[in-house]
Amino acid sequence: SQEREIKEWLALQARSVKPDLIFTHRRDDAHQDHRQVNKITWNLFRDHLILEYEVPKWDGDLGQPNFYMPLSEAQMRRKTELLLAHFGSQRSKDWFDAETF
Repeated sequence: SQEREIKEWLALQARSVKPDLIFTHRRDDAHQDHRQVNKITWNLFRDHLILEYEVPKWDGDLGQPNFYMPLSEAQMRRKTELLLAHFGSQRSKDWFDAETF
């Protein structure tokens, strides 16, 4: 199953990287694939510190964050540059631009 394949891939990454901190989508994200990754992440990395994040979208799918990580202007520019460069599937969306991030 796809869930098993994702879990096996993440387990392989965990053995290779040995992370101290895990980031995953919010548990109540509106996108079903994001919720599935969240479920697998919490199951697989139960002994790790896990922080959930929101994906800003035009449809208002925002949670109630309880932690904010301050970024310098340079870090924010770099983050935005990387987001715009690596999420080609989102480029056609009206909300997917530097101003959103």
